[in-house]
Amino acid sequence: MLIHTNGGKYFRLDYRFSGKRKTLALGTYPKTTLKEARDKLYTAKKQISDGIERSQQL
Repeated sequence: MLIHTNGGKYFRLDYRFSGKRKTLALGTYPKTTLKEARDKLYTAKKQISDGIERSQQL
């Protein structure tokens, strides 16, 4: 979770793909619940490990 100084809370995933650092936004709190963010996280990690670049699918 990334928390900005203005109080905004963001679910983010930092990862590396082909040697490059990437960041994937999973949602904002409270619009996205912790359970939803975790589900998106597990799906994204699975796709990244399978060689699918997540940021290109959005």
